[in-house]
Amino acid sequence: MKMSKLIDHSCTPPPFGCKKSLIQCGRSMIEMLGVLAIIGVLSIGGLAGYTMAMNRHRANQILDYVSRCAVAAQTKGDGYVIAGG
Repeated sequence: MKMSKLIDHSCTPPPFGCKKSLIQCGRSMIEMLGVLAIIGVLSIGGLAGYTMAMNRHRANQILDYVSRCAVAAQTKGDGYVIAGG
């Protein structure tokens, strides 16, 4: 018996815009793996960019703090910097 006779395609219409039969409109496993690989590469790139931006932000915060401490030390004139002030 042929395989096409075992599967009844008449009960399910093909997806919108598909002029092929229902079985021919699906995606293959290779295509899905390719999409997942692309998503993985983009995610890793985004994570690396985020990490670099956070490190740059932390460095800017430290430079700002050191600059404020230096200005405070110069204006106080006594050489001591009060923590948190």
